[in-house]
Amino acid sequence: MTAAQSAGTAPHAVVVGSPVAHSLSPALHRGAWQGLGLTGGRYDRVEVAAGGLAEALPALVRDGVTALSVTMPLKEEALEAGRRGAGASETAELAGGANTLVLGPDGWAADNTDVPALERVLARAAGGHPVREAVLLGSGATARSALLALHGAGVRSLQVGVRATVRPELGALAERLGVALEAVPLDGALAEIAAGRPPRLVLSTLPAASWGALPAVGEWAPGEQARGTADPALVWVDAQYADWPHPWAGAAERAGATVVSGLHMLVEQAVDQVELMTGRRPGLADTASLLPEELRRLHRL
Repeated sequence: MTAAQSAGTAPHAVVVGSPVAHSLSPALHRGAWQGLGLTGGRYDRVEVAAGGLAEALPALVRDGVTALSVTMPLKEEALEAGRRGAGASETAELAGGANTLVLGPDGWAADNTDVPALERVLARAAGGHPVREAVLLGSGATARSALLALHGAGVRSLQVGVRATVRPELGALAERLGVALEAVPLDGALAEIAAGRPPRLVLSTLPAASWGALPAVGEWAPGEQARGTADPALVWVDAQYADWPHPWAGAAERAGATVVSGLHMLVEQAVDQVELMTGRRPGLADTASLLPEELRRLHRL
């Protein structure tokens, strides 16, 4: 924490990625700063295309930037920036990507706040009950963070719904963590969920654009469940919040499942980011306070 931050001054921070025009990070961080009584900070959006982070960082430093929120497609590049600078956290190394960069005397330090944020979201959604098995939809970069969070929640057996095969990085991480993976076709995994036969927890890392290319929901949970008596113990946690709810999340909720959108994870990870950037931990309510009211209602924040 810098002297300016200890005196109550917020940093000059930016969110980088492509695209970032839609990013909610400025509202989240400014809300957190207000709650903490920090003043004088700036939080901007900076469009940086894939492959461009290393070149962009010196210019950002010259502009006074000391902290970055990093979104797609730059998380692996952010990890490399940390490795070349002050280092990367174990969580970022395991996830294979960083979403936070903080500038210090030894350069940029990289961390990944998605993982602990998702752990907290999972714990709340599951009501504190232990979960040993789960279904993970997708096996991309976000799925690695999801796997770490699921492992932290106690999951040791994981069915992964994929279009083709599980990506090698996810398989290697599962082996390292001691989580047994079973790859199944994505369509088949969704059909099992709709039939009311999944493990207690479903975690989707599929991007919002994917749902339009997947099969229509069709009949959900035949028999008794079709009349609205689906197992209320089913928990569906999503990493996405754009175009919410997508058809499958909406169907799960109508069938009686507990459904949590990715906006909850976004707010939680911002809490950790603000603490890394300022040395002070904001509250969830303050961090979400500047989001549009209709958005908070839609996502039940």
